[in-house]
Order: sequence, then C-alpha cells, then structure tokens
Amino acid sequence: MTTIGQYKHYQYTPPINVQLPDSLSPQEFARLLTSSWNPKAAFTFPALDKWLSKLVHNLDHQRHEAHPFYRHPYKLWTLDIQAVDWFWRGVHGREDKLVFMKIQSKIETESYVHDR
Repeated sequence: MTTIGQYKHYQYTPPINVQLPDSLSPQEFARLLTSSWNPKAAFTFPALDKWLSKLVHNLDHQRHEAHPFYRHPYKLWTLDIQAVDWFWRGVHGREDKLVFMKIQSKIETESYVHDR
C-alpha cells in the first residue's frame, strides 16, 4: 500500500490510500503520476495520470457556491489498483512497458450526508 499526499497543486489531508498489486511497487506507482519532480509520467502509460488529472479538475469545481455539490462535495477516498500487465518485464535490453491497469476507486461524499 502507498498513498497520494499531493498531486499537482492539490494537497490531500488525509492522504488518499492506494492499494497496489504485487506486480507494481510504490516507486513504480509514484513514477506513473506527474509532479514537479516527475514532469512526465513513466512507462509511456499516461492513462492513470490523465484520469486522475481530469477527476481532480472536476471535483475542484465543487468549491464554487453555485455547484450542486458545494455543501456536500464528493471526494476521492481510495484507489485500488487491482492488476497491471507489462510488456517486456525483466527482458534484458528492453524497457518495461505498462500496457494495462485495472483500477477501482471510491468516490463519495461524507457518510453523514447519506445517513439523514
């Protein structure tokens, strides 16, 4: 398991928990996301970074009072990377290439909103 404490200019408190499969290390996962120290996503697999970027952008719209979810915004709670598939994993002279990732995310409002 690892966490996302910051993504681009968004700070997550508490950090988002990320469950990883055995075939993806926390260091490899960190290289998949762009940041100030990692301006280009690794493994030529930008899908996760693009999805997360668009999700964060859309959730950010909830900060405006006119937004329907302004009072009870949705947020990303967890990310479960269930499986990844690689090409050339461990092949001498070939760079590892991540080709598929199966993820499940938990995106909800605070629980008290649904308890009323």
